Amino acid sequence: MSLKKIILAYDASPNSKKALDWAINLAKTTAASIHVMVVYDRSFQQMDMINMTMELEKTFINSFEEEAASAVTYCKEKGVAATSEIGEGNVADAIMKKATSLNADLIVCGTRGHGGFASLMLGSVAHALVTYAKIPVVVVK
Repeated sequence: MSLKKIILAYDASPNSKKALDWAINLAKTTAASIHVMVVYDRSFQQMDMINMTMELEKTFINSFEEEAASAVTYCKEKGVAATSEIGEGNVADAIMKKATSLNADLIVCGTRGHGGFASLMLGSVAHALVTYAKIPVVVVK
């Protein structure tokens, strides 16, 4: 089996950045491309900030877009084709749906996102991906 498309669940945490490097190294050896997926789960934000304004929400989404763009730029600097997108909703579900729609071969994620984007990717996301994804999942520590 050859890899053509890797989905990277990304939240800019240290372990997510390790997963990015791991995915890049794999993509280089298999000529695969990487699709960086950052997912905005509004329910986590509302638990943290019950009265979040639309302006603050736009700020969060803009920062997610910047992180995704930064990851894509990093991939391209390393010689790997990459795209990105910001999803919304349950993180694991959004990643699995995108993997299906892109006919991806592999999902790569980090463990427990306790960085600046901690609300995006918790330990339960990696667990859900490993448990329910229909394609192989690599969890990078």
